[in-house]
Amino acid sequence: MSTATLEKVLHQASIDAEFRSEVQNNPEAFGLSATTILPESVEKQDHAFIELLNASLGEFDIAASCESTCSSGPLTIVCDGTTKT
Repeated sequence: MSTATLEKVLHQASIDAEFRSEVQNNPEAFGLSATTILPESVEKQDHAFIELLNASLGEFDIAASCESTCSSGPLTIVCDGTTKT
């Protein structure tokens, strides 16, 4: 295995816990020996906050207030919930 390929596998294992698990379960499939020690993966991202924020914005109808916009030509210049007449 080339050094560049080894670096790519180790890098991916350090940022992706699922990939690291696959490499640990079957290192030969990735060109590694069974004795290769992999770096620990970084903590998986928690999407709970993002989901909570999106749900909250929907409850307050914040996104819905921008459904109609004031525009000039092809560009939107104001998003205030009203349209030009």
